[in-house]
Amino acid sequence: MKAIVIDDFLGFSAGTIINHDSFSRYVMQEKNVYKILRVENGTVKITFNDISVVLKKNQCLFVNNDVSLIISSIEDFQMSYIQFKDTCISKNYDISYLVKNSKLFDGINKFNKISINEKHSLVINHYLDLLFNSQLSERTNFNYLLAQNTLQQILLLSVSIFHSNIPKCNHPKSDSFTEKILRLFNESIVENVKNNRSVKYYCDKIGIDYGVLNKLCLSTYGVSVKNYLDLKCLHQIKYKLETVTLSIKEISNYFNFSDISNFLRFFKRLTKMTATQYREQIFNTSN
Repeated sequence: MKAIVIDDFLGFSAGTIINHDSFSRYVMQEKNVYKILRVENGTVKITFNDISVVLKKNQCLFVNNDVSLIISSIEDFQMSYIQFKDTCISKNYDISYLVKNSKLFDGINKFNKISINEKHSLVINHYLDLLFNSQLSERTNFNYLLAQNTLQQILLLSVSIFHSNIPKCNHPKSDSFTEKILRLFNESIVENVKNNRSVKYYCDKIGIDYGVLNKLCLSTYGVSVKNYLDLKCLHQIKYKLETVTLSIKEISNYFNFSDISNFLRFFKRLTKMTATQYREQIFNTSN
């Protein structure tokens, strides 16, 4: 058997298996490692414990972190994979929250299988190329942050696909209703989040009940509407810290925090570091 191991510095590994030998076996057996497998061509058999799962072209398998598995096939196949440790995501609030709360990595059933279309496949290919290249790049904190950001984008897309594949028990028009409401919500966030972080404000603006919007965010993004709003605001704050020369107090004022102490508490609660530490980290890794 050929073992697929993780890069200890990056905390993850990503690659492609191209197999032309029906007798070959590949094993992923490191502990506390999440796994994402996607078949690009052929048919692959994934075995763990007493369970076997068959994956075909453009199907993905998301495997929880306490499962070892064996990859095999009786035909030629090509498969891409990503595996990452808890340590890779523990310092990144966004990724950690996605993994722990989106139900993509099912702690009960141990795995989830989804199918992706050609459009999503092209996007995933782009992100995979970025991850592959990051493994070959110089081992710097800057490249480490880039790799984490790419992993986050893959997980965000996967969560969206996963939840859209869950059978709906509502009215047949519920999908278009969901898309419309979330589109209005996200557009309103982009326009207004620097001035208003109140969930009630957005509910009133798009004309929807809090409970309905919260349920849509939980089912689509895996987080509550308040957490989602905070994360979107945090994303804009990070962008300001990374790209402008405004002081932290000026950025706090820009986002209309009542005072800088509230801004600092907000940032540290979501990132586990201060705004100053984050800016210094970005500055140090870019030099």
